[in-house]
Amino acid sequence: RWLCFALQRRLVPVVAVGAVIVVAGLAVEGRFVIQTDPERWVAQDSETVDELRRLREVTAFSSELVVLVEAPDVTATEVLQWTQRFADAQIERHPDVLVRGASVAAVVAEVTGAPPGQDEALVMLGGALDDPPTYDVAPADLVRSFVSDDRRPAAIVFPIRNITPHERRALLDEKLATLVPPAGASTAVGELSPPAGVTGVPTGLAAIGAEFVELLEANRVAMTWLALGAVGLCLLLWFRSVTMTVLPLVPVTIAVGLSALVTMASGRELSPLTSVTGPLVIATCTEFSVLILARYVEERRRGLDPAAAVDLGAVRIGRAFVASGLTVVGGFAVLGLSSYPLLRDFGILVALNVVVALVCALAVLPPLLMWADGNR
Repeated sequence: RWLCFALQRRLVPVVAVGAVIVVAGLAVEGRFVIQTDPERWVAQDSETVDELRRLREVTAFSSELVVLVEAPDVTATEVLQWTQRFADAQIERHPDVLVRGASVAAVVAEVTGAPPGQDEALVMLGGALDDPPTYDVAPADLVRSFVSDDRRPAAIVFPIRNITPHERRALLDEKLATLVPPAGASTAVGELSPPAGVTGVPTGLAAIGAEFVELLEANRVAMTWLALGAVGLCLLLWFRSVTMTVLPLVPVTIAVGLSALVTMASGRELSPLTSVTGPLVIATCTEFSVLILARYVEERRRGLDPAAAVDLGAVRIGRAFVASGLTVVGGFAVLGLSSYPLLRDFGILVALNVVVALVCALAVLPPLLMWADGNR
């Protein structure tokens, strides 16, 4: 009851402050860094993470970036020499990131001590000369990891050190620019582009992860606006009234902006789970607002004045969904005790956002309804 009537005489400044909150929330919404490193999602003192770090210390790398090369025959001398030239250039450019470049060409060059050629490559693959000098040092499993049986696709494997997903994205962009040089690119970049009839494209988990980060960050604000638009369309189809659609969307929109500010103030890193809290806030606050609106309209149709309609309708239904909302808050807040950062941050942020949705629905909508009722 106190929340429903607290802002009754301060509605104009509240809506003005709400507009500022929405603008500020949307401004910070696009600045959140999403933690997409799976290693950071689990307990940092776990045995698994300790073993992963020890393995990284021994091998000197953390992941792999694979360039998939496709050609009519990837064992052709021209293709092999370009493969070796491309890999050597990348390692020279990124000595602190790339450990080495492994490929059929690299294996042939290391064994023979000469530039890779088709005859030597076919020997390594076990299909050419009578005296295969490199066949014994190229087991079938190793060969299959670099080239297919039909010799059309092949792989250049770059083990990479422990860098952030954003650094991987920058590395991936440079690889793409080298493989498909844009118009006006430098001669040095053009010299590393594949020969005619040969294509190369970064692939593998590192490339997918970098693309995932970019798409997730780019679409967060869009997902929020799409969710708000979908809710507005549903309300318009149900109520068939612009006024009845706009009124509940006011606290919902304020809740979205306030949620972003609360998330920023909490200092929590976003993850793929917590990055979708915007649509979650919209769903929760819309439910609360529609219940308040429906009960208010019901009591007004029974003849009660606006204040009495809020007191009887919104307050009584408010008790029910406050109890329901606090149950949700408690259920997700328990996840805050988890040792896994992915679950812990998700539980805390969802609990905070449900509280924000509750407060905005109860504090903003009832006085807004009474004001709209007196200003038809």
